Amino acid sequence: MIATAAADGAVDPAERARITDELRKSGMEAESAGFLDAALANPATPDQIATRVGSEQKLAAQVYAAASLVAEPGNAPARAYLGRLATALGLSADLVAHLEATTTAARAT
Repeated sequence: MIATAAADGAVDPAERARITDELRKSGMEAESAGFLDAALANPATPDQIATRVGSEQKLAAQVYAAASLVAEPGNAPARAYLGRLATALGLSADLVAHLEATTTAARAT
């Protein structure tokens, strides 16, 4: 999520709020601000993320979906970053389309 938000060189307040909200949902309330600041200072590359995920397809899909949640639809650098992430994670075009539709619907609610 953080690397996607930072792909255009800046994380605006709305992106930061979405990331913080997702961190809070995952149970990282108290430490989320410090974690977020540290991660924004050095965002992970798609290859670094893929290396950490390994060959676990379910985890790869979850990672991509989380990253997709913060990508603004019209933000070309973020969209390009997601393309590189999908490739690095080895996700099929069909799965990426499904994940994109799911995260778009989630963002709308």
